[in-house]
Amino acid sequence: QRGEWVRPMGNLLAGRTVGLVGCGRVGMRLSALLEPFGCAIIGTDPCPSDSACFPLTPLSELLERSHIVSLHLPYSADVHHLIAAQALARMRSDAILINTSRGGLLDEQALVQALSEERIAGAAIDCY
Repeated sequence: QRGEWVRPMGNLLAGRTVGLVGCGRVGMRLSALLEPFGCAIIGTDPCPSDSACFPLTPLSELLERSHIVSLHLPYSADVHHLIAAQALARMRSDAILINTSRGGLLDEQALVQALSEERIAGAAIDCY
């Protein structure tokens, strides 16, 4: 009514690349939920299976290509701080990191630094 057009905040998923780190039940379910949105889905998994319906790529390539990186791995010593300073440095500056898996996968101090230096666009964490 004021004659102003308020543009919506955020970005569309269409045309974006979503990288799934962990392609088990949760990762596969998320890929099915994302499919109608028109985003490209790539994944990486330390124990890949033939059931993935999207390309599996090395973690370094996934981090470089993905607009959204979503973690879905169980915690073990092998994946402790899988996403640390070196991995965060590979990510796009417009990337968003999502961790709904386990806290130990992510080096929180490195994440804080990457966010404060605006090397990635954002992060969403819901884990312990």
